[in-house]
Amino acid sequence: MIWRSLSLRDQINFTYRLHSILQAGVPLLEALHLLEQCSPIQWRSFLSHTIEGLKRGNSLATSLSKEGKWFSPICIGLIAIGEKTGALEQSLSLIHQQLLAKESLKQKMKQALTYPAITFVAAMMMVVTMLL
Repeated sequence: MIWRSLSLRDQINFTYRLHSILQAGVPLLEALHLLEQCSPIQWRSFLSHTIEGLKRGNSLATSLSKEGKWFSPICIGLIAIGEKTGALEQSLSLIHQQLLAKESLKQKMKQALTYPAITFVAAMMMVVTMLL
């Protein structure tokens, strides 16, 4: 079992690619094979384990959840709902939008915290300099 997770950027790319392929009318198993063939190396073991799970009769959500922490429980739940309702494409689109919003929030937080961190370090350097 794999215990690491995909980066946020990888999750965004994966959901976008899978959504696009499924929207084109390609069956799920074939879509995952296509992704496996043209994906980065770090995705290949993840995709091959997912494909094996589907071949054993598991759902996509079950196959993804058995592979460790690749996706959050919320994403897995949305995929399961999409599979049960026949709206997997819409679920993947929703997950993609959610992940994009999360990435945007992370970037804004980094930008918002950069100036105070620099100011704090500069103030500490001035205090140390004055004490010497």
